Amino acid sequence: MVRLEKAELIHIQNLIIRGEYNDAYQLLGSVKELDSGLTDEEYIHWQILYSIVSIKLGTFKRSLRSTKSVYKKARKEKNSLLALEALTLIALALDYLGNLEEEKSWIKKGDKLYKKMVKKKGLEYKTILAKFLSVKGRYSYSLGEFQEAETSLQQALALIQDSNEEPLKAEILETIAHFHFLQGKIKSSLEYYQKCLDIWEAIENKQTIAIIRNDLAQILALQGDIHLALENYFQGLEVVEKGENDFVIGTFQQNIGLVYLEMENFKQSIEWLLESLTSFEEIGNSRKISQVLFNLSLVQIRNRTFQEAEKYIDKLLSMKNKTEDLLISQRYLLGKALLLLKTSSRFLDKGKAEEILIEILEDKEFDHRITVTSLFNLCKLHLTNLKNDENQELLQKLEANLERLEEIAVAQDSYIRLIETYLLQAQLSVIKQDAQKAQELLQQALSLAKLKELDRLVEKTSNIQNLLQVKLELWEKLYHYNASLADLLELTPYEEGLKHFSRTKIKKVSLDQNEDPILLIILDPSGTSMFSKKFLPDSQFDEQLISGFLFAINNFMQETFAGKGTIDRITYLDYTLLFKSLEPFLICYAYQGQSYSAQQSLDLFSNNLESSQDIWEALISYTETGFVPDIENLLLLENLVDNIFNPELESMSPSLEDDLTQEDLSDLLDSKL
Repeated sequence: MVRLEKAELIHIQNLIIRGEYNDAYQLLGSVKELDSGLTDEEYIHWQILYSIVSIKLGTFKRSLRSTKSVYKKARKEKNSLLALEALTLIALALDYLGNLEEEKSWIKKGDKLYKKMVKKKGLEYKTILAKFLSVKGRYSYSLGEFQEAETSLQQALALIQDSNEEPLKAEILETIAHFHFLQGKIKSSLEYYQKCLDIWEAIENKQTIAIIRNDLAQILALQGDIHLALENYFQGLEVVEKGENDFVIGTFQQNIGLVYLEMENFKQSIEWLLESLTSFEEIGNSRKISQVLFNLSLVQIRNRTFQEAEKYIDKLLSMKNKTEDLLISQRYLLGKALLLLKTSSRFLDKGKAEEILIEILEDKEFDHRITVTSLFNLCKLHLTNLKNDENQELLQKLEANLERLEEIAVAQDSYIRLIETYLLQAQLSVIKQDAQKAQELLQQALSLAKLKELDRLVEKTSNIQNLLQVKLELWEKLYHYNASLADLLELTPYEEGLKHFSRTKIKKVSLDQNEDPILLIILDPSGTSMFSKKFLPDSQFDEQLISGFLFAINNFMQETFAGKGTIDRITYLDYTLLFKSLEPFLICYAYQGQSYSAQQSLDLFSNNLESSQDIWEALISYTETGFVPDIENLLLLENLVDNIFNPELESMSPSLEDDLTQEDLSDLLDSKL
């Protein structure tokens, strides 16, 4: 770079280094206006400084006009070093504008100049070459060429490693740190951020320190410290607003909106994201605009305002159709897939969403957050698919993907991702018949959510934990039997809440042997036991527990197969449950042994019950008013049961009562066979 003797210009250069951009801009105007005695070299230096300040203030087009003038003059004078310096600033301004196509042509020109000067010695050459390599690294990363970007940035750093160009070192370190964050390399990202932060704090550049702290707050938010992150965002925003750079301000606004999204404060989230959208639209950076549109669609999907979400996704589609930018395309596709998963139950739409998620995962990665979001939602979809397809290969893929999610979360110290992964793993544990593991994972998730004060996840995890515990108490022995994957998944209460209990396999009895009555229950329309008859005098069976099972399993069958009707029977070992629907009631008869006459007895009881006007009206009245039938009608009902099912109840063999335990019947109720 040309060295100036003019004290004013040296002072301006120092103001830029300290982040006092508005003061520098005003002084540049004063120098040009008041001092017409600038030499050609000094005027070129003025233009370079003017371009740098314009970039720092977010007026990228103004920077382009100034720097292109310098480049044109440098080429005319065959000053390769000045041309490369000007070209580097042009490419940087285009990078902020998101104009990758034009930036590509300038990077190509820079490569040619770089190759001519790469062996030149001297700090001035090394400094300009390092600046170009830094901007080239930014461009390579924009294309998803991570290795090329890393190589260019490390080469840039090596060129000035032994120099005193501390501001340039800090800028390169900051760029590396940011790109490592976007790749999900949180540990190394933090290391580079700390190095560059140390330099800027020594220089006391408050503007750049605020920007770095914004990036560090993104890591805090990722790791679950959302309240601390929000505090840092607001503190930083207060500083950068003085710099009036829409690009920087828009970045802060977007990050604040995303924290409010995690807090499920949808109104605030939308307000801040819309402010961010306005900031980036002022610049015209299509990538940043697409990022905000995607995040707005996420808010609307989470808020279940799906029509609003679709509007933002349509805008993304319009942007996608106007450009070949793969990052914008990925944002559109991911938004579309998430909307399909939330709004459609059609197999074709679910399949389309799955194709999109797999396509994103197999494509070039630009932002690790898109990759993780796609992988997470693919896991959720595969869990859902296991309801309809007991596919062991799918189960193995799911296990592998969940392990990958956990590894990512642990490596990044991301509490939010780890908690969400634990919730999915708990669901998988239920499918694998490991109830204890499911409970342990839920407890881990809850502890982490409480630790980080993540109210949304505390509530979600607590609800799941409570609902699962209720079911586990009722069906704890289910896991010991050969239940299908779909059956087990029906137990889990994720997303849409607790499902009705599982699909039942029915076995028909074929032998005509004597039956030993165990229990008869009449359920009202809500599934509550209205009447129960225990044929074993000292039985301790809980009829409400049993009635809950019977009602749930019957309802599940109706919902699963989309029609009215009732299960005929369930058998376990030599125990049988017979069902009879008598609108609006459900009757269940449990017995031991095998008998043709049991079904006939149940049919006879149903006919007699319906034709017994007093008993029938008393039961109907109970369902409508809640008034318990009087003793007379209850005695009549009990006599009817005894007369049909066990007229010789008093002579029951004690051996049956001794052999049949509560555990046996519990096994029967928990059985799927």
